[in-house]
Amino acid sequence: MGPQQAHQFPSTWPGSQPLSEDAPTVSVGPMKLEVAAAQPPAPSGEGLPTAAVLTALLIKHLHASGVNAVLEQGPEPTAPYTMACSVPQLGYTAQSGYPEQYRYQAELSCTLTDAQAVVWKRSLQQRYETTALLNLLTKIPEQPHQHDRILYKECIVPLWDAMASSVRSALVSRPMLQPSPAAEPSSSAL
Repeated sequence: MGPQQAHQFPSTWPGSQPLSEDAPTVSVGPMKLEVAAAQPPAPSGEGLPTAAVLTALLIKHLHASGVNAVLEQGPEPTAPYTMACSVPQLGYTAQSGYPEQYRYQAELSCTLTDAQAVVWKRSLQQRYETTALLNLLTKIPEQPHQHDRILYKECIVPLWDAMASSVRSALVSRPMLQPSPAAEPSSSAL
């Protein structure tokens, strides 16, 4: 047996790039879920609301795309752009019998505005289907939240990533907001 080497987890994520100082900044408001809840809300202390989790996930995807995103807390926007998103569809349907089919779908609609008007609007959908023709694993109990995990992995993550990339493209193609000329100090007083 050769010598043993210990490896520490790196202090910075390998291959990641910090946000540059000129990265566009967007205030993200809380996401609105337009889908009816299939289950009653969980009692307090049993988890985070779905809208808060989906908003935080979108902020993380925006950061990964190179957009400085901040969660909007107050009524006044803190960034030159404001982003409002809603989720009209999120869930799955199951068709029992032979063959067993599951259809997963998610939809995300976002609007980006600056101080004057709407500058960008997009609605994206992601669908995923599975079919079990023959299930030889009938003795193994189903994993809890198995279908929620599939919905997250196959619909939510790709959709949120595509939306974040689209926001980044829209912001990079726009000229940066410049301060008004009245706010700049005059240099003719010399």
